[in-house]
Amino acid sequence: MTTKIQTEKFNPIYLELSRYLLSKMDHNFSEHGQTAEQIYSMLSPAPNLDLGHIAYPCFPLAKACKKSPAQIAETLGSPSDLPTIISQVKATGPYLNISFI
Repeated sequence: MTTKIQTEKFNPIYLELSRYLLSKMDHNFSEHGQTAEQIYSMLSPAPNLDLGHIAYPCFPLAKACKKSPAQIAETLGSPSDLPTIISQVKATGPYLNISFI
């Protein structure tokens, strides 16, 4: 699934993360039904820097894919083809936590 986003309205870091996560979702969960805009809107600062810089809740994706949020986060947390701005992606329960370089 490809989506065009008008980049001038978006935070470039969140935009890069949205595209990265969409690519991972397309590869692992063909039935996910998410758009880059939906992913972007769910990204938020992690509550604790020990977890990461940005958090993505996997609840909506889990519902669409009929898997637990923790399973979704674990699958998305596998470190493959990380964009250059990301140093680590890790699952913490139902959240995917992203750290920058």
